[in-house]
Amino acid sequence: MPLNLVRRGGGAFRSALACPVRVVVRQSHIKRLSFVAHRPLPTAVTAGFPRSSLLVGDLIRSYATKGAPKGSNTEATANKKPKKATKPVKKPAKRRRVLTPEQIEKKEAKKKAAEHRQLVRSLKETALQPPKRLPTVARVIAVGRKYAEARAATSGGVTEVLKKAIALTDSMSADEREQYKNQAEANKIANEAAYEAWIKSHTPKQIQEANHARRRLGQLNVTKRVVLLKDDRLVKRPTGPYFFFIADKREAGSGIGKSVTEEASHLGEEWKNLTQAEKEKYIQLAKADSERYDREHLETYGIPPPSLATSKSKK
Repeated sequence: MPLNLVRRGGGAFRSALACPVRVVVRQSHIKRLSFVAHRPLPTAVTAGFPRSSLLVGDLIRSYATKGAPKGSNTEATANKKPKKATKPVKKPAKRRRVLTPEQIEKKEAKKKAAEHRQLVRSLKETALQPPKRLPTVARVIAVGRKYAEARAATSGGVTEVLKKAIALTDSMSADEREQYKNQAEANKIANEAAYEAWIKSHTPKQIQEANHARRRLGQLNVTKRVVLLKDDRLVKRPTGPYFFFIADKREAGSGIGKSVTEEASHLGEEWKNLTQAEKEKYIQLAKADSERYDREHLETYGIPPPSLATSKSKK
């Protein structure tokens, strides 16, 4: 870049300075000199100074103040090294706890127990609970009614009150006993009506799933006695050829005078001795009944029976 040397000093200062002072000026600032030279100057202040001295001073001051804005440090910025990207600090991996065989066995047992509880809870929800039944035994109804009377007449505990209620029940008159018998019969009718209405409030599919859940609860020993829900809408399972044979023989009176065990043994031997042609009759009956079951299962539950669905999926 071309530079120009401008002589500094003039007027009264020329005698004070033994040596001339030269300042390096950018070429771009020389163009500003023509504009500054023609600027009007205050005569009162600058009367004793040469015009050239003032012009050069203005130029020097303007050059000195031109630069980077305040607060910036060009050299520091240029010399400043870029920061290195810091890698994320990895946390030390936790040491895996080593379990003893006893602890592993205990953990597995706890897991299985939790799964068993969850299964039982789910099965009980699916099994459905019918409405509470009214007592259908006349004596039970009478003791229940007499219990309130015995509690008012006895100051003892529950056992004493119950004994008193039973005594009052045994001392009832014949007419009163007849009233409780009629009440028991009325409760039976009410229970059947309530049970039938409750069954009809569920779909056949729900009743079928409830019975499956009840059987499963029995297999898990959750319930001592498996009581299946009765619904006439449920599809009757197909009958095999052997059971058609047994029904045919019983209708003919072959089991008269024999015990159940003797009859079963006799019919079993007779079935084994039948020829294939003689069995064909019962085989065709079983086949027709199986087709009936497949058709009714699809109509009632909306899905084919499991055996039929499995065979179709394989195809």
